[in-house]
Amino acid sequence: MSAPILTTKDYMLLQRQLAGIEQRRESGDALRQKLHLAVVMMPDDVPDDVVTLNSRVRFRIGGGLEFERVLVAGSDREVVGLTLPLESPRGLALLGMRTGQSANVTLFNEAEDTIEVLSVLHQPEARRTAIRTGRAAVIDGAGRRAAAYVPSRGPDDNPGPAAA
Repeated sequence: MSAPILTTKDYMLLQRQLAGIEQRRESGDALRQKLHLAVVMMPDDVPDDVVTLNSRVRFRIGGGLEFERVLVAGSDREVVGLTLPLESPRGLALLGMRTGQSANVTLFNEAEDTIEVLSVLHQPEARRTAIRTGRAAVIDGAGRRAAAYVPSRGPDDNPGPAAA
């Protein structure tokens, strides 16, 4: 398993989750391993092909079926068929992985599975960085660039009558 890349926020969330597991005296081996191996970065520094919380990711299970889900913090935010909670073994495995990486996952029933990240379709940190730097784009449903986003420069942004 290569080192997962976690934002500071995601790392703190996992630490809180581990504290809750330890209070309930449950096994948190996969979570402990993720925290131990993690490379923690400021959100603006995370590469855009890393799965972070609230990323929309396309992945493959066991070399067969492909899925597209948004990684959410907890099962209370789960929408079946659209999201994958971080509390699930597959959700925890995906957090911090990069496009092209795969990992073995131990499921709740102790069965082993392999999960592979095919692509990160949306990552909130990359979107915020793109808006701040003026590189944001509107992407259509097929993943094509539809239009550029140009941030406002402030009240003097009006080009005047010559633009009409």
